[in-house]
Amino acid sequence: MKKGIWKSSIAALITGIAIFIAVGVLDSSETKRFQEQERANILNQLSTVRACLEASINSTLLVIDSLVAYTSTHPNLTQAEFVQIARAMKAKHPKIRN
Repeated sequence: MKKGIWKSSIAALITGIAIFIAVGVLDSSETKRFQEQERANILNQLSTVRACLEASINSTLLVIDSLVAYTSTHPNLTQAEFVQIARAMKAKHPKIRN
């Protein structure tokens, strides 16, 4: 009778260890999957922010390049005309400071 209890105890112990290991593996893989999903979500959000920043910077640079191109093709541009053009550009693009 003692051998039967001993065998049952060993079987229960082995089963418990196997379940414990299986739960550990599942938990580890779920944690890894969650972290990868969070990383993808954050990367997506940062990509959106980056695109907005790039668009803002590029539009401002385009305005400045346009002013440079205009002044270089009109060498007889007076100070008053330049100020008028610069004010109009600055009114449409308040990020331009000087």
